Amino acid sequence: MMPSVGELPVFLQASGESRKLYPLTENLPSAMVPVLNQPVMTYPLELLARQGIKKYLVGLYAFGGSIEAYFGSGRRWGVELEYVLQREPWGSAGVLKLAASRLRSPFLVVPADAIIDFDLEKLLDEHISSGACATVVVSRVNGDDGNRLAVDDQGFVTGLELLSGPAGWVDTGVYLLDPQVLDFIPARTKFDIHQDLLTALVQNGWKVRAHFEEGYCNLLGTLKEYQQAQEAFLAHFYQSGRGRDNSALPRYALYKARQAMKGVWIGNGSSIHPEAQIIPPVYIGQNSRIGKGVELGPYTVVGSNVVIDQGATVRCSTILDHTYVGQYVRLQDRVVQQNQVIDVRTSSSIQIADDFLLSRVPAAFTERGLKRIFDAGLALLLLLVTLPLTLPLALLLWLTSGRVFYGVPVVWGHNAEQTAFNLYQFATRDDHGCLTKMGRLLEKLEWHRLPELINVLRGDLNLVGVKPLSPTEAEKIVEAWQEKRNDCRPGITGLWYTQAAGKSELEEILIADVYYVVMRSWQEDLKILSQTPQVWWRRVWH
Repeated sequence: MMPSVGELPVFLQASGESRKLYPLTENLPSAMVPVLNQPVMTYPLELLARQGIKKYLVGLYAFGGSIEAYFGSGRRWGVELEYVLQREPWGSAGVLKLAASRLRSPFLVVPADAIIDFDLEKLLDEHISSGACATVVVSRVNGDDGNRLAVDDQGFVTGLELLSGPAGWVDTGVYLLDPQVLDFIPARTKFDIHQDLLTALVQNGWKVRAHFEEGYCNLLGTLKEYQQAQEAFLAHFYQSGRGRDNSALPRYALYKARQAMKGVWIGNGSSIHPEAQIIPPVYIGQNSRIGKGVELGPYTVVGSNVVIDQGATVRCSTILDHTYVGQYVRLQDRVVQQNQVIDVRTSSSIQIADDFLLSRVPAAFTERGLKRIFDAGLALLLLLVTLPLTLPLALLLWLTSGRVFYGVPVVWGHNAEQTAFNLYQFATRDDHGCLTKMGRLLEKLEWHRLPELINVLRGDLNLVGVKPLSPTEAEKIVEAWQEKRNDCRPGITGLWYTQAAGKSELEEILIADVYYVVMRSWQEDLKILSQTPQVWWRRVWH
């Protein structure tokens, strides 16, 4: 029985066996290469989730741990992910045979390292009406790139070779397959869908349908196509209709940054010198710094924790995370990864030995590093200032209850990269969980929280951030807008403390947290810090 669109099983091909986009994929699976500072796999996942797909199998092989660590169970996207681990490179069809017991109804195969816009409902309808056992999503291309298909006048695939002409149908890697086609795949054998499975089906007289989609399609087979994908997403909101080369644009673009002006997106914590020249469209990730006299853009993507120093010029390029671009360096049509420069037109790359030209950014160069230094310094100062209070309190607790501290379990971060730690607080309860007399006073005055400054020194907490949540509270975060608060580390104080009431409902706290994450800046943090003593006074004495 043919499942409905929402019930259709999906197999995401994220094995990274082809190692395309090298050298970016030297230590990274192709599904994790960033487009607009998010892994490529985010885009097919988002496209399918918008069309109602909830359950996915994900095939992993090369560097698969990084994919599983980032995407986790899929709850962040409101979906369920189950991973199929390959011990050997079985090919795009061989891994399907490995998962055959979980593919007992028609299923969809989608590459996790490409960006292909297609209407799933139309694809399913055509598959059913054509009576095919396999339907291939195809796109029209010119040139020699891609896996070509020969298609007859009725829209059925007749072979893999293009019979004539410079243009033809290219296999996008998206397939809708009936489960019986798995019988053509030999077990524990490297087998490719395009090269081997489609050939076997056609030769044995089985119908293979070609489904043409006019939407955006970028297989990310070359570094030139990678840069074109960056430019297409930049053009998504900057210009309507078609791209600058009259090509289709993606329907959905995911921006983890605010639009400071038309065509310029800036991530949280980033700073741009007033004398820098920004030519849209440009995307700048989090905690990056653009120096004096820099010329940036158009069609340029800057990653997170990037420093572009005074007088540099960057056009039509991608600067990946943690990269330092030196003074007066000029880059055009390049992908830069720390000290590696790649020409997107030829895919040739060179390593730059001079750290004054290109290098990895030291942590202290970024605002995040500076914020860490500021937080740790102020926390140490506050610990020293409060010693006349905390030392007697610690001694009294030891004498009255036999212990001074206890750890409060806290988690933060998205599911794929969640961190857990214990929040240091003065012990205010006995072994049965009941407040002691001294504990009641400490909690009323909120002095039990003073040891949290130790967490700031350790790097667990910021001084200003979102509210630290217990594991039970964190499990209640299920909506996409609530997940935004996990972009920021928890803090001793924040809008959750200065604006939300002392006994607020969790949703009210989450609203304050999300607002803080979107609007945070150095100025906002200093404002919250200055307001915290007044708010504490009102909470304790009123």
